[in-house]
Amino acid sequence: MPFPLEKEAVSLIRRAVRYFKLFKTPIIWFCVIVGLAIGYKLIPVVILSNMKPPAASVSATPALEEKWADELQAIGTITATKAITIAPEVNGTVTGIHFESGAKIAHEDKIISLNDSAERADLDRYLAQLEIAKLTLERSKKLSTQKVESKADFDQKKANMDQAQALVDQAKATIAKKNITAPFSGVLGIRKVNLGDYLQAGTAVVTLTNDDHLFINFNIAERFADKIKTGQTIYFTVDAMGSTEFEGNITSIDPQISQDIRNVSIQATAENKEGKLKSGMFATIRIVLSDKKPTITIPETAIEYGLYGSSVYIIDQADPKNMTVKKSFIKTGANRKGRVAILSGITKDDLIVTAGQLKLNNGAAITLSDDPVPTIPETTPKP
Repeated sequence: MPFPLEKEAVSLIRRAVRYFKLFKTPIIWFCVIVGLAIGYKLIPVVILSNMKPPAASVSATPALEEKWADELQAIGTITATKAITIAPEVNGTVTGIHFESGAKIAHEDKIISLNDSAERADLDRYLAQLEIAKLTLERSKKLSTQKVESKADFDQKKANMDQAQALVDQAKATIAKKNITAPFSGVLGIRKVNLGDYLQAGTAVVTLTNDDHLFINFNIAERFADKIKTGQTIYFTVDAMGSTEFEGNITSIDPQISQDIRNVSIQATAENKEGKLKSGMFATIRIVLSDKKPTITIPETAIEYGLYGSSVYIIDQADPKNMTVKKSFIKTGANRKGRVAILSGITKDDLIVTAGQLKLNNGAAITLSDDPVPTIPETTPKP
């Protein structure tokens, strides 16, 4: 005797068979339509999954082995060895301006005059007193030799003459301070006073600069302090002169390391006879530390900088008709004139992608473009 559950299952099967016979045609058509819809979506996916993407067109250049010396990079400021601001030592009214802004001036040429009429009157008075003192001393000398006048009187008159001479010298010094001259030859700046101005002592009148010789002041990190010596040659560039390099020599090294930033202050000197460099210019400096040695270098444009390190794409040339790329992480060194030293990750003559990296991934197929390789900048742009 069948169980109730078995009877219920048999009943459901019979009903399903009966309904299928009644709706056989619609069910078949429904299944066909659903199958076609699924096939319409899946067939392109299957076809595309079996298709290879087209080869990307890239520019490439081989890694070179060049002879590079170890260098230290720094930035600094150029200043003239002779550069001052002309200012009076005493108060006075401007009575004469003897220069034009921007003019060249020779040593001891007059720059500016202040009213010195009172001092000149004092000088005339002191000169008269000096003359009387000299005559009195001359007479006293004769009387003293004849023992008519005591030695004490002679000494007093000698002191009076010396005092009169000191007053004359003082008046002349004050007059000189009111007639300011150039302490050295050079080029004057922009005039900052006008005729008739009353100047206090120390008021700026004009700058005077002689930039035939220059200081280049810069700092280096303390870890390089033992590699820097006086007499070493430095090479530096300035923005105004493009890639033109100038030479200088280290002449002074501060014996103390800055406690704030742990840097060592360095001063070098350079000749500037042609006048191409100006005081105040910003200088990019390199210091050669060792002899040249073989170094693998590539263009800076070939390197991708990321969170996990620097990388390049190396082209696999085993099959020239089906070239692919391999992403290689590298360790970089110095950067010079648009080329970067590679410490690891690349060997000599590896073919490196220099343009078109954005459309690549590891293992991507590529073709070499006939377009010229991007121009390599000679200097890295400053931030």
